[in-house]
Amino acid sequence: MRSKALSSLLILLGAVAFFSCSRNGQLKVEKTNFGEEVALQQNLLFTFNGNVVPDSLLNQWDTTAYVVFEPAVKGKFRWNAPDELVFSPDLGFRASTAYQARLTDETGRVRGAEKRAVDTEKTYAFHTPYLKLGSTDIVWTKNNRGVIEALFNLNFNYRVNPAEVGNLLDVKVDGKGTTFNVTTSALADVVQVAAAQPAGTNWDAKAASLTIRKGLRCAESAYVSTEPMGLQTELPDKSN
Repeated sequence: MRSKALSSLLILLGAVAFFSCSRNGQLKVEKTNFGEEVALQQNLLFTFNGNVVPDSLLNQWDTTAYVVFEPAVKGKFRWNAPDELVFSPDLGFRASTAYQARLTDETGRVRGAEKRAVDTEKTYAFHTPYLKLGSTDIVWTKNNRGVIEALFNLNFNYRVNPAEVGNLLDVKVDGKGTTFNVTTSALADVVQVAAAQPAGTNWDAKAASLTIRKGLRCAESAYVSTEPMGLQTELPDKSN
């Protein structure tokens, strides 16, 4: 019985050692050239913990799926160095979208290179810039009824539906809510909002706040904002 138990223990220890060695010998990514946020048009660089391909395979573009993306991204790969892989998206990444990347077994089965086990479990998360309200430009004008209006040009980083902006927008001048009209009709990344200055008041140099409640959709992806967007600004003096 003791001999049988000892034999079982040795088999177990051997299996653990083999698994450990296999894990330690896996191809892994040691570093990348990207962090949490990437540009819409950006090449992704993966540097491995050892050489993967011979020099004869360097600087050649191919479509072998060494890395897969979720959601899927069409593109090409190239080995810049024996341990350095670059991915170039054909049409760029989607606007305001979160991605995950993962190595595939193809990385360890490169033609003309030694076959290696690959760490296909680890994922690399990143996203393109999320939808945001970046700034506003303000000008004074008079409408066709002679009413003085402050025109706010709301500058987004992607196109949005102006009607949705109007439904979610709150405008305050000098701490008081005010009525407004959205004058932009088509999808755009600049949405114009006209707020009428009430008769008998003067909005010159008054503080203004613009708040867009959560729920605004990006017209260029499936993204819907989960947090309010806001800006604090000051109305210009009409004499200027």
